[in-house]
Amino acid sequence: MDSGGMVVVNQDIYLRDPIGAKFADIVFPAATWGEENFMRANGERRLRLYQKFNDAPGQAKPDWWIIAQLAKRMGYDGFDWRNANEVAEEASRFSRGSRKDFHMIKVAAHKEGKTLHEKLREFGTDGIQGPVMYNYDTGELVGTKRLHDTELTNKPEELAAMGLKDGPRGPTCWVRS
Repeated sequence: MDSGGMVVVNQDIYLRDPIGAKFADIVFPAATWGEENFMRANGERRLRLYQKFNDAPGQAKPDWWIIAQLAKRMGYDGFDWRNANEVAEEASRFSRGSRKDFHMIKVAAHKEGKTLHEKLREFGTDGIQGPVMYNYDTGELVGTKRLHDTELTNKPEELAAMGLKDGPRGPTCWVRS
C-alpha cells in the first residue's frame, strides 16, 4: 500500500499505542521536565528557570535537541545549539515586543558576564513577570504587572524603577494595543 510519502513521527515521553509503536514510522523518545534545564513562562507570563534534577532515561533527549538534529539532517542551518540556554538566548530576540518579552534578561546577563539561564536562576522559584524591563541607570531588571492588570503604572516611583521616569527609551519599551 502506498502511503503517498506521508511519515508519522511520534515524539513523546511515553510510547503509547496506537500512535506510538503501531503507526509511527519514526519514534523520538523525549526527555521530560526535570531531565533538562529549561525556561518557561506560565499563562500569567511569569518566567522561571526549571532546573534539571534527574538524567533522562535510555536514549531520551530534550525537545530542542531532537528538533535541532532533525533540522540539521534535513539540511537546515542555524540549529547548532549546544544546550537549552543557547536556545533560550536565541529565542529571546524573537520575544521582543511581546507579552512575554524576556530579551532584556539576556541583555542584563551578558552585561554581567552571565548566561540567560544563570541570570534567570537568580530570581529563584518566583521568577520574574514578563515583559521584563531593564533600567539602564541602575542595571536592574524589573518585572511588569500581571496579565490581568491592564494599565501600565503611573506612579513615579514604579516608573523610575523600570527606568521610565523620563518615558520609554530603547528596547525596554513596548506598545500597548
